[in-house]
Amino acid sequence: MIDYIKIAVILLLYFILFWSFGYGFNRLVLKEERETGITLVTGFFAYYVVFQVVAVPFMFAQRRLSELTVVWAVLAALVCMVCAWMKVRQLRQKGRAEGKNLGNRKREPWDVFWRAVPFLVAAANILFVSIVYSNYWDATYYVGNVSFAVYTDSINTINPLTGTVLDYFDLKHCLATYHVNDAIICQIFGVHPLIETKTIMVIVVTVILNLVYYQYAKFLFEDSVRGRGLFMGFAFLVNLCTYTAYTSSSFILLRTYEGKAVTGAVTAMMLLYCFLRLWKKEERTTWALLFVTAWGAAAISSSAIFLVILALGVFAVVQIGRKRQLRYAVWCGICMAPAGIMLLCYLFNRLGILNIPVAK
Repeated sequence: MIDYIKIAVILLLYFILFWSFGYGFNRLVLKEERETGITLVTGFFAYYVVFQVVAVPFMFAQRRLSELTVVWAVLAALVCMVCAWMKVRQLRQKGRAEGKNLGNRKREPWDVFWRAVPFLVAAANILFVSIVYSNYWDATYYVGNVSFAVYTDSINTINPLTGTVLDYFDLKHCLATYHVNDAIICQIFGVHPLIETKTIMVIVVTVILNLVYYQYAKFLFEDSVRGRGLFMGFAFLVNLCTYTAYTSSSFILLRTYEGKAVTGAVTAMMLLYCFLRLWKKEERTTWALLFVTAWGAAAISSSAIFLVILALGVFAVVQIGRKRQLRYAVWCGICMAPAGIMLLCYLFNRLGILNIPVAK
C-alpha cells in the first residue's frame, strides 16, 4: 500500500514539475499563454534540458548522487513556487473571467461524450502498458544503471552490466541524463528502481505521448470534436495493431522504460508536429518549441541525437528548396546544435580524442 501511495505522489509531482517548467517556458520565452496539454509536453522536454545542464557538471566532477539530489530538489521546488506565484498573479489580474465563461457553456450529450473520448483512450492506453509486462536483456543496463546510482550514491561511474567501476565515462550514454533523474526520484522517495522505471515512468511517458497525439487531433480536426476523439482512438489502435520489432509501437507498449521509447514515439511525433506548424505558418514560438524539443530529446536519449539531426536536416533542405531562403538552414542549425555537440563528443570519445577518466 505504501508503494501505491508513493507512486501516486510521484506521478502528481512529475506533472506539477512538467507544468511548472512548461509554464515558465511559455511566459519567459514564448511570451504567451498556452493550454495545459501543450504546456505539459513543452515542460516535459524543458525539464530534461535544465536537468541535463545541472547534472552533467556534477557527473564529470564525480560528486555523489545525493549532492545532486539536494541541489535539484531545491531548484525544482523554486521553479514550482515561482511559476505557481506567476499563475496566481495572472488569475487575479484576469479575475478568472475565462473560467467562469467556460463553466456557463451548455453542451450536448454527444459533444460531452466525444470530448471525453481522448481521456478514455489515454486511460485505456495507460491500463494496457501497466498490465502487459515484458523482459528484454537491455533492461539490465537501463534499470541496472539506476540501481547502481542509487545504492552506490554515484553518477554514471559504474558499468551496470558488470558492476565494476569504469575507467572512462561512457559518453555515448552518460550525456543523456534521463535515468539519472530516475535515480534522484528513487533517492528522494525511497522507491525501488524497478518501480520508478517500469511503473512510474511508463505511465508518465504514455500520458505525454497521448498529449502529443491530442495536439495532432486539434491540428487536423480544429472544428470537429468527434474527429479528435476518433483520431485518438485510431492512434491507439495503430500502436496496438502495428507491433513489430521495427516500429516504435514495440517500444512504447513493451519497452516504455527506455529512452528509445521517448525517441521513437514522443520525439518523432513532436518534431513532425513542429514541422507541420512551420509549414502551415512560420512563427517564432514554433521555432522555440522545436528547439526545446530537439535539445530535450537529446538529453533524454542518445538515440535521439541521430533522429534530431537527420529530421532537422531534411526539413531544412525541403524548406530551402520550397522557399529559396537560407535562413531555414540557420534556424535548423541552431535547433540541432545541442544534439550536434553531443554527437561530436561521442565521436571524439570513440576516436580516443576525448576520454574523461573516472577516479577509483
